[in-house]
Amino acid sequence: LKLLEEHLGRALIESDRKNRLSPTGLFVLAQARQELSQFDNTVQMMERFARAGVNTLRIASVPSVAGTLLPGALARFLHTWPDLRVELRERDSVSVLRELREQRVDLGIASAEPNLPLARRVPLFSDSFGLVCPADHPLALDDGPIRWEALAAEQLIANALCETIDAPVYRQMRNHARLAVHDTGSLLRIVRAGLGVTILPRLVVRLDASELVFRELA
Repeated sequence: LKLLEEHLGRALIESDRKNRLSPTGLFVLAQARQELSQFDNTVQMMERFARAGVNTLRIASVPSVAGTLLPGALARFLHTWPDLRVELRERDSVSVLRELREQRVDLGIASAEPNLPLARRVPLFSDSFGLVCPADHPLALDDGPIRWEALAAEQLIANALCETIDAPVYRQMRNHARLAVHDTGSLLRIVRAGLGVTILPRLVVRLDASELVFRELA
């Protein structure tokens, strides 16, 4: 540690009792843990290959794709590549991209901006946002696309998937939202319980559409 402090020119430990890390020490610890984790993952991959003679494909995916589109795709993939082992992890989009950057997974499926610095980005499909509300909600009884203005008086439940929506009416609703839920399963259950409405891509609602209505936005 002394040599590392001399190399960095900063103290890693603040107190004389050597029981509290400095801000530099906290950063060094986080980076070291990340590096050790990557080293462990690499060694595990080597061990699996040597032990089983097969390679492993590590996939991180958002739940909406993992629960709807991936099962059929994986069935075809594993049939085509019988010697390949697949590890699938469900994560939100931010976590998927972080695990890609940290090389903890080989393939990520997530909502991502086009200019993100990824090794390779391939658009798979697009999806439309819409209002999600309980089946007995007044807005669920009408047909056709719904306009933002019709949602102005609603109690919005915010979620991370909608952060890229720039509509002024939505932004105003988002700023006044008293509840934000980032776990998809919990979000759908809370909407179903009548605590408010939310905005989600259609594919997400396919995970569990019971007692819920999806209405496209105009």
